Amino acid sequence: AVVSTQSTGERLRDNFTILEVWNKTGNQDQLLGLTKLPTSQFFLSLTPDHIASFVDQDTAIVSVDGYMPVVDVFTSSRCGILQCLLAVGTHSQLGELLARKNMPASIVPING
Repeated sequence: AVVSTQSTGERLRDNFTILEVWNKTGNQDQLLGLTKLPTSQFFLSLTPDHIASFVDQDTAIVSVDGYMPVVDVFTSSRCGILQCLLAVGTHSQLGELLARKNMPASIVPING
């Protein structure tokens, strides 16, 4: 996704992508907790002045690359960790990032 308007970019500043972490056993799903991934790096990097040059770069913009805590929503205590990679870029930029990290190149485009 490309940040094309100032209001879209503003929503990335001081904000998070929230991941729900579930445990599925048989026919039951149990919410284990939430992981918050900050999106501020996207706001800082994808200003209207920099979008055109970003598309020509070889590298994706990475907001999170590492282990993040999973927090139980009922007790607010840490109940685990999740290895996360949150990045934006063109198909080739993301493919290069995944190849560099020896990760499978299973990119699912998000249009929004």
